[in-house]
Amino acid sequence: MSAKLNDMDVTSKEITELANNLQRLTKSSKRELQRHMQFIAQEQRNRIVDRNLAGTMLNGAKFPEYSTLSMYINVSAPGMSKFAPMGKNGSNVFKNGNPKKSRYFEGGYKQAREESGRSTTNDRLTWTGRLMDSMQAVRTKEGAMVTFQGSDFQELAGYNNQRTPFFGMNAEDLLLAGKTAQSMQEALLRRFNNG
Repeated sequence: MSAKLNDMDVTSKEITELANNLQRLTKSSKRELQRHMQFIAQEQRNRIVDRNLAGTMLNGAKFPEYSTLSMYINVSAPGMSKFAPMGKNGSNVFKNGNPKKSRYFEGGYKQAREESGRSTTNDRLTWTGRLMDSMQAVRTKEGAMVTFQGSDFQELAGYNNQRTPFFGMNAEDLLLAGKTAQSMQEALLRRFNNG
């Protein structure tokens, strides 16, 4: 038996093969789609980290300078263990004799970073590296997403993103993700067409 389809002769055997290929493709397509989406999400995660290390916010502008407003930082905070508690007057105890738990930095966060041997250039979120390490590309029912593992890191990322937007996709990211998705789709179609 032969039928006319778009000016091509198609036999029932070819239609059966096509249907079988389509069935195989449909079964594997959901897993493949998730795998492809996770790949795209991982690429986006890497772009966010690279952009951050270059000192660039989501909109392409440089991060603002670190604050020089005087502040206290708790010495039990990550990365602060090398500092002893000390107030404005240089004392490590309050007038009532209770021990202080924080260190005063007259030069603000910038001074704290300098005294810790950390960079004071425009890079951000690099004090311990744990926040960026917690950012992961994960599979979802719909595909994949970039998220921060753990509620503490999600909260910290949200706080920092409000102050200096670093997380998300800008126009360049969308273009690159679209190109990756298109090349993956073309590869999938080639595989389908080759049976």
